[in-house]
Amino acid sequence: MAKFKNPTTGETVILRSQHVFGRHPATAHTLLGDHAASRIHANVFWDGNDWQIKDSSSNGTYLNKKKLEPGEKYTLRTADTLHFGSPDSDKWQITDLNAPKSMLLLIGNHKQTIELDDLIVLPDAQKPEITIYRNNQSLWVLENQHEQRVLNSGDQVSVGNETWVFITPDDIDETNPIVQLSNETPQLKFAVSRDEEHIDLDIQWNQQHIALGERVHHYLLLCLARKRLSDQIDGLKTEEQGWLEKELLVRMTGMDEKHINIQIYRFRKQLLDTNSSDTNALLSLIQRRRGQLRLDCDEIVIQGGQQLI
Repeated sequence: MAKFKNPTTGETVILRSQHVFGRHPATAHTLLGDHAASRIHANVFWDGNDWQIKDSSSNGTYLNKKKLEPGEKYTLRTADTLHFGSPDSDKWQITDLNAPKSMLLLIGNHKQTIELDDLIVLPDAQKPEITIYRNNQSLWVLENQHEQRVLNSGDQVSVGNETWVFITPDDIDETNPIVQLSNETPQLKFAVSRDEEHIDLDIQWNQQHIALGERVHHYLLLCLARKRLSDQIDGLKTEEQGWLEKELLVRMTGMDEKHINIQIYRFRKQLLDTNSSDTNALLSLIQRRRGQLRLDCDEIVIQGGQQLI
C-alpha cells in the first residue's frame, strides 16, 4: 500500500485508493494544518497501474518543489516530495507506492491501520476472538464464535473496546487474483497412532499434495472429521453433515473455547505457511454457525486410531 510520511510530525499515512488531503475534517482523509491549504486540497488515487495526484486547491500543490497545474494528473514516484499550500509548508515524503489493499481503520484513530493479507486474528494470535481471511473468491470473510459472513466495505468490526472499519479499494482489483479452482474436491487423509497422541495429516487438492505432518491441532480436525463421517454413514443431508456442538467439542478435546480458536488459527496459518499455491482457498474448510463447528469436506480417510464417535 502507498505510504506518505511527514518528517516534521513523524506521521505516516497509509493511502486509500481514493485519498483526499485537505483542511475539512468531513471530507479529508488526511487533515492538513497549514492555513494555506484548502478544504479539499488534492486527491491522490490509484489508476490501476500507478498512483496519481490531482490538485484542486487555491494556493497550489508542489511536487518536488514544482507547482502542479490545477486539475491535471501527475504520476507519483517513490522518494518524491509533496508540499500542500506553499513550498514552505510541511513536507510529505513518498515512502511506498505499492498497489492498494484492503485494510482495517481504527475508529477514533484512523492513523492506526491494519493491512490485510490472507489471514489475521483480533486482538492477537493468543486470543483469536475474530478471524478475517480471504476465501477462494477473493472475498474477505469475518468469523467469530457465532458466525461466518462476508465483509463489505464500510462494515464495522468490534473487539474488546475497539471498533475497526473495513475498507476495500473502490472498484479496483486487489493484488491477489481470484483463485481459479479445479473441479477436484479436497481429500483429507489422517494417519492416527493407536493412542491418538500422534496425528499426521495430508491434503490432496487441486493437483497438489500438501503434507502437513504431525501437529497438536490436528486432533481437533480429527474430531470434526469423525463427526462428518458419522453423519455420512447415518445418511444426513450434505448441508447438515459434520456439525458438532462446541460444548461437546470442548469435552472431547479437553480444550476451552479460547484454545479451540487458537488451534483453528494455527491450522489455517500452517496452510498458508506451506509452499503450496492457493492454499487460502482451503481456509474455509472449518465452518461455523452459532454454537457449532464442522469440517466442510466430503472426502475423508482416517487410518488407525479409535472408532467413530
